[in-house]
Amino acid sequence: MSKAHGARRPLAPSRRRREWGQLALLALFAAFALLYLLDAARQSFRIDNLSVIAPVTALVLLICGRLIWRILRDREGQVIQTSASDAADDALAPSWVERYRGALFALLLVAYLLGLVFWVFDVPTFLFLLAALWLQGERNWVAMTVFSALFAAGVCWSLRLMVSFPFDTLLIATGG
Repeated sequence: MSKAHGARRPLAPSRRRREWGQLALLALFAAFALLYLLDAARQSFRIDNLSVIAPVTALVLLICGRLIWRILRDREGQVIQTSASDAADDALAPSWVERYRGALFALLLVAYLLGLVFWVFDVPTFLFLLAALWLQGERNWVAMTVFSALFAAGVCWSLRLMVSFPFDTLLIATGG
């Protein structure tokens, strides 16, 4: 952005504190995932015990590492770019979804778990993904629906291949 469109100002101390808090939380997530994997491997190093835990741990470590790298990279100059539209955005109050996003996500997770307990597997998974995408700011309903349907179907199909016990699904065929 050119000087005519924006000015550079130092990061506010509250934003620096928030970034260190985010870094600490991400490091805590990564450490917990790694300790969980190590504990599971110590208990039993069989493939059926680690088939879900190891890939999820790798994914958590990759995501945490990427986010930590991004936060540290953005902190290097301790300067952020501002513009007139940023000032206008700062003046706007956050919507109720933005304000209560964490609580809404926790309620969504509870609803998903209750759906798994009292209903079937594929429909609550689809609805959870659809609602989670909306909650995170996605507004393209076609993309949200297609992604949620494909992902839920892939998860159901993969679990059918991995686990030896049957689980109920409404829309995904049992296959025999």
